[in-house]
Amino acid sequence: MGVNATFYRAFNDQTYENWKERTSRGFGYVLKTPKQITHRKFLVDVDDDIKTYYRSCALLQEKFGLILLQIAPNMPYDLDRLKKSLMAFPDPYRVAVEFRHPE
Repeated sequence: MGVNATFYRAFNDQTYENWKERTSRGFGYVLKTPKQITHRKFLVDVDDDIKTYYRSCALLQEKFGLILLQIAPNMPYDLDRLKKSLMAFPDPYRVAVEFRHPE
């Protein structure tokens, strides 16, 4: 199940704990990266933001599936910036990237 709400606002730890407890065994979440990281900062100087967000996602434990990193359509194409941001995630293999640029 995808959680789009994490794109719009931060949640406290208890919310992640509640999500974990309210779902059945074998259920997995895909969480969307906050817009502060992707659409406001355009992946610039976001290492601390990413680590904080990932820590929250990890509260889901075995129900933590993937993170969706949706690139803002107006973000300049910058492969180095994207790579640096991906490497800021403790486990970059858990990150799916969605490109929204028209090109």
